[in-house]
Parts: sequence; C-alpha cells; structure tokens
Amino acid sequence: LDWGQDLPGLKRYLDERGWQGRGHPPVYLAYFGTGHPPHYRIDAIPLFRFHEFLPDRYPVPLTGGVYCISATVLQAVYLHAPGPWIRSHEQLYQLLSELMRMYEQDPAGRPALLERAASLLGQFGIGTWGDVFDLYEHVRLARLCAYLRQREPDDQVGYSILIYRLTDADVDKALHGPPPFSRGRR
Repeated sequence: LDWGQDLPGLKRYLDERGWQGRGHPPVYLAYFGTGHPPHYRIDAIPLFRFHEFLPDRYPVPLTGGVYCISATVLQAVYLHAPGPWIRSHEQLYQLLSELMRMYEQDPAGRPALLERAASLLGQFGIGTWGDVFDLYEHVRLARLCAYLRQREPDDQVGYSILIYRLTDADVDKALHGPPPFSRGRR
C-alpha cells in the first residue's frame, strides 16, 4: 500500500494548512515506503528509524501535534511489537521505558545498564545504545498506533497516509494510560 505515492500529496496537504516552515506545530511522520520524505521537503520528525538513511539518535520526546502515519505502519506490521497490542508488547514497552528512565538518571551507570539491557533483550540483538533506542522507538510507536487504531483519523492523504491531530493529553494517554489492548485480546 505504501511505496511513496502519497508523499507529494502530504507535502501539499501540510503546506496548505501552514504546517511547514517557521513556527509550524510539531509534525511527526511514521512512514513505510521507499520514498525519501526529505526529498519532497517534508519537514517532519521521524517517529522511528526504519530506513538506513536515518542516523542513530536518542528517541525524540513526543508532544501534541500533527501525526502523519502511513497505513502499513498504523497496523504495526513491520514494528518490533507487530499486530494487536497484547500483554507481552506492554511488558516489553514498560521494560524499555524503565531502561530509558534509568539511562537519563544515571549517565555513569550506562555501561552496566547496557549489559543488563543486552541480557534482558538479547532476542532483539541489542549490542549498543543505538539498538536500545531503535527498539524503544519501534515499541513506543506500536503502542501509539494501537491507541490510534481505536479512533478515526482526522484526515487522510491519498490512500496511504492517515492524519491525526493529537494534544499533549492525547499523547500522554496513548503512551502512559491504560494499555490499548484490542477488545477480547490480552
């Protein structure tokens, strides 16, 4: 479904609403496809590092803003917590959230913490903090998508990019509220 066909439309959509250029609200993008959003001059914060062209980075904090989520990403097909949000996904998210808190609080303890993370998360090939950050972004995005799947998008660009306008309270509820388990599945 996503191969880049709606990136030019997304740029037009964002421009028409004044959500590009100086002073625009935060625009977040979770895009699956081979097109390169910066090629289209889309000024958006990537929600995860799926493609190799994005450098390793510390996960950006999420705030209220405009969330542009491609349909494939919304279904969490290629994230490290695929499909419906289930108890094991929530446990992994809570573990990674705690690791991120500990990383922030104890810079001197980071080497020991990375060893602990590697032993706890060995199935994910954790070897560097970049690996931990990538996994956290994937799982955090999967939790956000599970929350978003429970509501209608505010708009849609083409067939593949869904637009959600979220407040700070919406983001807090998605990331820290009750787990967004699918009905009947835990």
